[in-house]
Amino acid sequence: MITLTTNLASYEKGLSNKLLSEWHPTKNNGIDPNELTYGSYEYLWWLCAEGHEWGATPEERLKKNEECPECLKKNRAQKKTNEKENKASKTLREVDPELAKQWHPTKNGDITPDNVPFDEKWTSYWWQCKRSHSWEESIKRRHDHKTVCGYCSDKLVNEENCLANRYPDLAKEWFVFENTNLGDIITPYDVVYNSKEIVHWLCEQGHIWEERISKRVKNDIECPICLKLKKSLAVLNPKLAQEWHPTKNSYSFSSKRPEDVAANSYEYVWWLCPTCNNEYQARVSQRNTGNEHCKICHPPTSKPKNSTKPNKKGTYNTVRDIEDQRIIFENTLRNKLNKNK
Repeated sequence: MITLTTNLASYEKGLSNKLLSEWHPTKNNGIDPNELTYGSYEYLWWLCAEGHEWGATPEERLKKNEECPECLKKNRAQKKTNEKENKASKTLREVDPELAKQWHPTKNGDITPDNVPFDEKWTSYWWQCKRSHSWEESIKRRHDHKTVCGYCSDKLVNEENCLANRYPDLAKEWFVFENTNLGDIITPYDVVYNSKEIVHWLCEQGHIWEERISKRVKNDIECPICLKLKKSLAVLNPKLAQEWHPTKNSYSFSSKRPEDVAANSYEYVWWLCPTCNNEYQARVSQRNTGNEHCKICHPPTSKPKNSTKPNKKGTYNTVRDIEDQRIIFENTLRNKLNKNK
């Protein structure tokens, strides 16, 4: 409430002496600056002591602390230059004493944080964290990007964070002969456990596939081929899989087997009845749940003529009913012919 009252008071009061001194002498004809407040909607022109001209409302000037935008930009650039020159003449310890604490005590020879120039841009030096990890990096990169030890942050691989030691069970599925870099073999000891690199894997069943290391670690992903087989009709319902048609589920370039289809698949495939050798199509899921059978061995029962309410049927159900009636008719006719013999 106090802030709101203060803001309203600021907007209602007249222009400051600074703004009045920067009032443009020729571009605000017909406007009296003494009659304006900071809440005015008038677009006005201003002229600073450095000769910069610009247009802005009193409110916009208030938001920028009544400063000339060009002078403000110039002052910021000069401040940045001064800071840069100041750092250039100083050592690492003078500019960034905390970073100087990680300077390696022996691997940089006679160069120390007290004699190395802070503006040494691209030269890499040795650093050491409190866990005694050592690595090379430039002063500029460490200071500008606030980088930390790559081993502690799991960005550089070592014995502690390699895949082989963190996840030994996953490392067993590492396919050594397919994971190479410029001809050199890469092992689970050469990669960080959270690496986003895509590598080859080999499961106990001999299946080879590709997957990101971090994805396998995070989501506990197993062999996709084995996983598909676990959910297949062949594994979940081996008795039904024996009725899979041996030839009619083959295509130009591939053949579909019970091992390739999930037991709950909505796909239509061909079946061969072991009793009457009838060939027919049906959904895998319907057969797996026992809702679909050979129409010859299990003919559909005819529905009573006096139906209470006609149900609306889709095209698929209508065709199915016609097919059921055809099978009933053929079975009835076959029985009559057998009796007459």
